[in-house]
Amino acid sequence: MDQRPPAFAETALYDVLGAAEDLAQVRRFGLHGLRHLYCSLLQDSGASLKFAQERLGHANAATTADIYTHNISNHGKEFAEKVEAAFPFASVSLTLAKPVAVPTQPEIRN
Repeated sequence: MDQRPPAFAETALYDVLGAAEDLAQVRRFGLHGLRHLYCSLLQDSGASLKFAQERLGHANAATTADIYTHNISNHGKEFAEKVEAAFPFASVSLTLAKPVAVPTQPEIRN
């Protein structure tokens, strides 16, 4: 018996991303554009090329460096923050600049 969780519907993922892009009032860039943005933000945050290569699953670092990594301007950082803020769940962090709050269980006292 297959023990893997059910696949996430790709259309639902596009719906969430599209809604976040619309709410952030940015041009739609899709899932593949999100990979480029993520890789570029990794570079901008000081992550090593090897780390970015592994995160994106590339066979070699040249693909990561030459195709996926772009310089991020201040305008680009604002763009990333707007998109991040528009996601409907708190666990999304594209910029890696701020810690993500993890909800805690309230303490129960007798």
